[in-house]
Amino acid sequence: MIFTSLKFILFFTAVALLYFAFPLRFRWVWLLAASVLFYCAAGVRFAFYIVITVATVYGASMLISRFGSVRDGRLSLAADKVEKKKIKKECERKSRAVLIVCVVLNLGILAVLKYAGFALSVASRIFPSLALSDSGFSLAVPLGISFYTFTSVGYLTDVYRGTAQAQKNPLKLLLFVSFFPNVMQGPICRYGDLAPTLYAGARFDYLRVTKGLQRMLWGFFEKLVVADRLGIAVDRVFSDNSSFSGAELWVAVIIYAFQIYADFQGYMDIAIGAGEVFGVDVPENFRVPYLSSSIPEFWRRWHITLGSWFRDYLYYPVMRSRLFGAIRKKTGGRRGEKAADRLLTVFALFVVWALTGLWHGAGFTYIAWGLFHGVLIAGSTLAAPLFDKAVKKFRLDRDRLSFKTAVTAKTFFLVLIGYVFFRSDSIGRSFEILRSMFSLGAIRGFWMLDLLRLGLDGKDLTVAALAVFILIAVDVCRLKGVSIRDKIAEQGLWFRWTVWLAAISCVVIFGVYGPDYDAASFIYFAF
Repeated sequence: MIFTSLKFILFFTAVALLYFAFPLRFRWVWLLAASVLFYCAAGVRFAFYIVITVATVYGASMLISRFGSVRDGRLSLAADKVEKKKIKKECERKSRAVLIVCVVLNLGILAVLKYAGFALSVASRIFPSLALSDSGFSLAVPLGISFYTFTSVGYLTDVYRGTAQAQKNPLKLLLFVSFFPNVMQGPICRYGDLAPTLYAGARFDYLRVTKGLQRMLWGFFEKLVVADRLGIAVDRVFSDNSSFSGAELWVAVIIYAFQIYADFQGYMDIAIGAGEVFGVDVPENFRVPYLSSSIPEFWRRWHITLGSWFRDYLYYPVMRSRLFGAIRKKTGGRRGEKAADRLLTVFALFVVWALTGLWHGAGFTYIAWGLFHGVLIAGSTLAAPLFDKAVKKFRLDRDRLSFKTAVTAKTFFLVLIGYVFFRSDSIGRSFEILRSMFSLGAIRGFWMLDLLRLGLDGKDLTVAALAVFILIAVDVCRLKGVSIRDKIAEQGLWFRWTVWLAAISCVVIFGVYGPDYDAASFIYFAF
């Protein structure tokens, strides 16, 4: 049930109306029923896997919580520090074992369903004599499995660390994992952030509900008017890149940058707006990423919840692991420890970013894209002191518009290069496109650029250009802390309704949809 379909609009309307008809304390039950129905609509067979995830995580969290209670009880009766230390160590060992088993099980399900075919195809290339085939692993991947698996693993890890209380009601845990606005494509929510408003039940508040609907409307604009229209040109160019000049490929990559942003951000605005209608605080996932001054900053602004997940549940644990600690100690001396720390940091970044790329898809292009960003982030981390010295030496003013523009343009340029790998269907095709983009002919080609060759006619190009301009203007306002919704809400009744009716008309008139159009799914559904 795609968010931009009429079926979803009718579904959401019915769910919202009935939500406020339920008694306050039972409204979470209705959200659970709606979420289960929403997920089963994609295929009842998919529900089996999400139930397995919730059941195992619930059981593991209860065991970890029980071990914690037993530990506290035994500690109160312990005679001395030695006995207390022994009790803590024993309970910690049991809790860690439960955590590891449950995490390995759920990540194993994700790995088999999503990556077994890819792994077999790679093995068959390396060992052709084994005659391996991936035909037997062409399994249907449950929708949103990457997102709900990470959400569940994060919750269990927080319970183990003591930063979240184990949810004793399995149905409430199921709602947390399967909440329909974000189960398919995120954000990857933390239990402590979502649970307080998810279970409390919200009273009807006209201002909050209208703001939520307005944000959903903006998401429809981003997806239908911007992303799907730009996608027509992107699909045409990347499906037959050899027919286009280097200059045209540059334009296509830039268009793709705005397509994937409008597509993903559009979904997030619909999801966050839907949550707002129900009084549920769904976390933000974007913060004007294309205005970042560095690649590390870009990843603090793009897909925020995924980046923070990898940071908190993979990168930090790896850096603090006993193995890394032992390596640091064996290097000898403060200088050796610093050198080892830098090398270990780079190694951990490479692991994290290779897995980040693989998380997005089972393919070498995604791995290459992840490693590309890993190299950039590692290089940026190591070169930061040198860059700071250069800024001081040449007396560059970081607050000047020229400096900010230069570093922002540099970052956007690097992001564009990464998108070539992300969007291409093979590594060979990626380098073929890059060679054409960086050829001398590409520079000359900008003087003879014919945008009509990209697959959009003059009217569509005009609409696309205006839509992207509006998208950028709204993002700049967000960056400046200006809420357009609040500004419009301050105006008179006639002005407010004129603006929103005009916005609805814009989506209806200029949106890319209809009986002769194969409505595009959201890009991140594939991940």
